[in-house]
Amino acid sequence: MTYIKLTWKCNKCEDIVISYSNERHTMNFCKCGKSAVDLEQWYQRNMGSISIIKREEKTIKNEKI
Repeated sequence: MTYIKLTWKCNKCEDIVISYSNERHTMNFCKCGKSAVDLEQWYQRNMGSISIIKREEKTIKNEKI
């Protein structure tokens, strides 16, 4: 399974937040609450003013038990 890890910064309070695409329907807010990101596998919804610091694709390997 592949997911996205997005590190972003609120341009108002300069809080740095990490959002993950495997956390479904989760809006990640900054400290001041004026900016947020909802990151999914195929789309990204933003609110407020953000700057993207880093976008990474991560892979989780499924192991049989």
